[in-house]
Amino acid sequence: MSQTHAQSDAVLERLLALHPKRIDLVLDRIERLLAELGHPERKLPPVIHVAGTNGKGSVCVLVERVLRAAGVRTGLFTSPHLVDFRERFVIDGEAISEAHVVEFISRWTPTVHQRRASAPSGAGRPESNGWSETSANSSSGNAVRSAAVNSCV
Repeated sequence: MSQTHAQSDAVLERLLALHPKRIDLVLDRIERLLAELGHPERKLPPVIHVAGTNGKGSVCVLVERVLRAAGVRTGLFTSPHLVDFRERFVIDGEAISEAHVVEFISRWTPTVHQRRASAPSGAGRPESNGWSETSANSSSGNAVRSAAVNSCV
């Protein structure tokens, strides 16, 4: 096992440990984090967002391949991943590198920890509401699939 692969596994374990067991439907935390990151969402190229119960992954892969065949640079985000976490982030048909995962998560984990620690009690914390991840996601069976087109961020 390469050192990068071991690092990737370690940072992904830390990332998954941060994932709340319940969903907080308030957007305050993500809005503060996006501000801290310099609002990257405002720099995105046009995005195709696919939602529904079945077929999202297939539709997004098909759209991404058609656009790429037409010479358009593409970025594809899918969640959840099937085998490898890096499958979630594909740029021009290639999954992001393990080194990029390690660098990105390592760079932003302190900011996320700081934001979690500074959140007022009951505000933006997973235990602050009654929504469970299972009930919020399974009622519609929806996961998110998106393809960003025209240029990569």
